[in-house]
Amino acid sequence: MNSPTSQRTSGMLMSQGYKTTLYPNSVVGAVGKPCYQATSTERGETTTIVAAFNAVGKYVKTLVILHGKRLKPEWLDNLPADLDVMLRMSANGWITSELFVTWGENFVAQLPKDDPLPHILFLDGHGSHVYNLDFLNLMKQNNVDVWCFPAHTTHRLQPADRSFFRSLKHHWMEDRIKNKRLSAGAKMTKEQFFQLFSSACKKSGTVENAQAGFCATGLFPLNRNKVPAKAFLPSMTTDWPDPNNTVTSQGE
Repeated sequence: MNSPTSQRTSGMLMSQGYKTTLYPNSVVGAVGKPCYQATSTERGETTTIVAAFNAVGKYVKTLVILHGKRLKPEWLDNLPADLDVMLRMSANGWITSELFVTWGENFVAQLPKDDPLPHILFLDGHGSHVYNLDFLNLMKQNNVDVWCFPAHTTHRLQPADRSFFRSLKHHWMEDRIKNKRLSAGAKMTKEQFFQLFSSACKKSGTVENAQAGFCATGLFPLNRNKVPAKAFLPSMTTDWPDPNNTVTSQGE
């Protein structure tokens, strides 16, 4: 993950859960006329996507965590040829400390071996990241400095949120709605999931999106003015009326 414009290699990691079901969203239609939108009736499964990229637009192999206990061979056989991912399973489809170490081993394997300078990995504050000694020791052994974003700042500072995952969510829902219409509302199979995910990932995992995420947050090129001064203001307090405390005017 070398950057030709910087002496230090920097990377950004983010995990996000995706549901196989559809939920109502905003629609556009004529005033006074009914609007319809396809939704899912079945209970969906959570799939977690762990993605990482650096400031010049190079991506690490994506980790896809499926809900379940056993990875079926036919899922691997039917993967799209252009989808380069690691598949793992967890009991609820979410990431675990052990799976994060597995991702970390793949991450360090892709780092350049001839670069003596430290690498930087930016993380959010998820428990499987920051309270994971095995992962932190692995990063230390491979000359990777781990930086964690402060709480409640990822919407401003996290490049993946500002670019890649925003784009991925848009394309995923767009392709999912089309698939729902063509399949007459049938439940999505794992094979269909990988086909749709591959399409959405190809549209979102671009060099331009990766660079735009780092630029929008001011991490690279370094620009502290990317975060406006109003973002540092304290939250406004809002007083909610107490229904048990009724105040009457004088004389009543």
